[in-house]
Amino acid sequence: MEPVLSNQRAMDNETERNCSKGCNNEADDTRLPVGILSLIISCIVAYVTVAQITYCVLKRRVRKEYGRLFNILCAAASVITMIRVSIPQFDVCITCGVSHDVQALSYYLAYFLIWSTLWLRQFFFYKSPVLRRLFSRYIIIASITVEVLICTNFVVEVVEYGITREINSSGCVIDAFEDSIEAWIAIYLSSLFFQLLLLGLLLYPLKYHYRSNVASPGRKPGKRMESLVRRTAITSGVCSLVNALSLPIKFVVPTHYKALLHLIFNINLVTQLLAVIISFASWKSRIFPWRICGRTLEAFSSTRLSGTSNTLQGKQINIPTSP
Repeated sequence: MEPVLSNQRAMDNETERNCSKGCNNEADDTRLPVGILSLIISCIVAYVTVAQITYCVLKRRVRKEYGRLFNILCAAASVITMIRVSIPQFDVCITCGVSHDVQALSYYLAYFLIWSTLWLRQFFFYKSPVLRRLFSRYIIIASITVEVLICTNFVVEVVEYGITREINSSGCVIDAFEDSIEAWIAIYLSSLFFQLLLLGLLLYPLKYHYRSNVASPGRKPGKRMESLVRRTAITSGVCSLVNALSLPIKFVVPTHYKALLHLIFNINLVTQLLAVIISFASWKSRIFPWRICGRTLEAFSSTRLSGTSNTLQGKQINIPTSP
């Protein structure tokens, strides 16, 4: 009986060592700063998620259908991003494989939602009366190409992850990035291409000064549209720059710094999410939806007071006169 117990204990120790190598192989000098930054980012994303869901609920009766669609997309992207960043940075072996799958798939899905939101924004810009004259055949082809590449990259990333995903004897996922480096470079170049193409679609109306050609100077619709397009173009440029730096960082940082790499890509994702939210004209209300509640209460109070005042003014007070 004793040799059996000894062998079992030896097997358990070996499994624990494998698990430590596969799931929690992080340098001690980076544990504390990575953990602190990860906690800060998790708190920020948690607040943004609550804010987006609150804004989506408060604006559920918005008149324009695409406005409701943008609210849902921002809320969904926030929830998926929160799932991504809230996963423990230093996994235990029992949940290592599952958490690694959730980390990867949630990143791909949040990335897809963010860039689909930017694509829809430029699409509705060109469908507006101010920019409709610029919606030519070439613009339509370029716009469709961007969305096809966004969807294709999402599908290819998920399939590539499933193909290269390997699990060791302790149940942990092995990073097979080196084995699929050509595929990831192709995905990176494809992503860079559609991001630059989308940026060009947003810069095109600004280049030709559509406000002076379509709307007369001083008209608010032209100025407002120009501000929205410029804001979205800046957002697209920031997101493209952040993404362009992601893959080179993957090569620079050693692979055994898994938590650090996880943190870097979390910062990448959160930066894009915040940039998309700020690109809207109502970004203050989206980040601080409690402002809407305050304005609603003030409007209700003022309406009630004005209604009471009108009622008092409408009443006729009969003063008895002496006979």
